Amino acid sequence: MWVQPWKARTLGVALLTTLAVLAVPHAGGQAKADVPLPGDFAPMIWSDRADYAPGDHVVLSGANWQPGESVHIVVNDDAGSTWNHSIDVIADAVGNITDEFDLPSWFVAQYSITATGSSGAVARGGFSDGNVKVSIDGGAVSPLTETLYTAATNCTGAVKSGFPKTFNASTSDSQGVGGSESIRIDVPANPDSPNAAKVFRGWSSTDTTPSPFSVIPGTSGRSICVAGFSSGSRNYVARYSTNNAPVAAG
Repeated sequence: MWVQPWKARTLGVALLTTLAVLAVPHAGGQAKADVPLPGDFAPMIWSDRADYAPGDHVVLSGANWQPGESVHIVVNDDAGSTWNHSIDVIADAVGNITDEFDLPSWFVAQYSITATGSSGAVARGGFSDGNVKVSIDGGAVSPLTETLYTAATNCTGAVKSGFPKTFNASTSDSQGVGGSESIRIDVPANPDSPNAAKVFRGWSSTDTTPSPFSVIPGTSGRSICVAGFSSGSRNYVARYSTNNAPVAAG
């Protein structure tokens, strides 16, 4: 079909204009493709939480393994292998893996995770737990009550199963506290006999840099709240004496 020259020129200009409009980036930024990085497809393993209390349940998950390959998982502690967990799992059809286990009931500051696939691929991860140590000073033997809160760092809300716990005729105790948890510690005004004449004077931290705690209002200073932390150990002392001199915190 013959097209008049002026019409041909008009059509050509319109076509070029349309192509130019299509080539202009959308408002709000320059157009670009999402190009995955090589590390995006590397095998991975991780825990459902960054930190736990002793005895807590741990769920491990992983991705980007070869479908159907065997993956050997080792979880170890940083205290000379006082505890470890080892298992072989099989990656599913899309390369995902999972594993579950319970931590030991004693304190371990740091755990490492190593996953090794039959393909030779290796992935690493880790998690931690924190520990609160409480002792009774002044030669006293006293009841000691601990309440562990599972979802708040200010000693409110849900209480962990099995708590509160009271230790009679106690001089010390250790309790793991996760980073998202908190623990309330209560002691009486007077300890047990034969030291019943002693009187509670106050709480303090014996750490080189005193660890934080808050006194719970309405308890005459005998109850404190310690917020959870990710790793390490914090030490607190309930001080009793037979005189009226206050004991300085520190």
